[in-house]
Amino acid sequence: MRAYVVLAVLGVCLLVLAGGLWALDSSLGREYLFWITSAFRDVSHPDPSIGPPLPRVEAGGTQVQVASGTISWKTPYGDRWQMIEGDMFMSDPQLARFRKLEIPIIQAGTALTIKFPRPTRTIELSRWRFGKEVERMVIPNGYSFIPDRRGVHIFGLWASFPEDPNAIGSGSGNYAFMIRVR
Repeated sequence: MRAYVVLAVLGVCLLVLAGGLWALDSSLGREYLFWITSAFRDVSHPDPSIGPPLPRVEAGGTQVQVASGTISWKTPYGDRWQMIEGDMFMSDPQLARFRKLEIPIIQAGTALTIKFPRPTRTIELSRWRFGKEVERMVIPNGYSFIPDRRGVHIFGLWASFPEDPNAIGSGSGNYAFMIRVR
């Protein structure tokens, strides 16, 4: 009788393991694994010397906190290049919430300015409402605009950077930031 119990427990363990491996093969499983393991990783302040630079986002003289997400970066390493890939498996609203970004309150009619510290190849700005992307446009570096609605706004940025003559690196990065307009 004891052997049957051991075999039954072993069978249940194998079923759970097989289900777990199947879940990891799906995107939901990868996201679940990311959230579970994020408790063991310090990702709140990534090393700013690795990967694409953070943009400076200002609203009426107030600096807006920006989170870095997925990156694809090529950087010099001795006499050769090294590739750095980091995938966050997140949409911009998920990234903003995960990084626990502060939400500055700005007055209606206040202009927002987005500026990267180095030349960019392309910058795309996206706006999200209720978890859905509602607008996406290509913008120049140093772009300013005035949000047209009151409430909380979640923005995403995707920027690509050309190879730098100073050999800093090249690639692309994804960012998120939030504001509240009153």
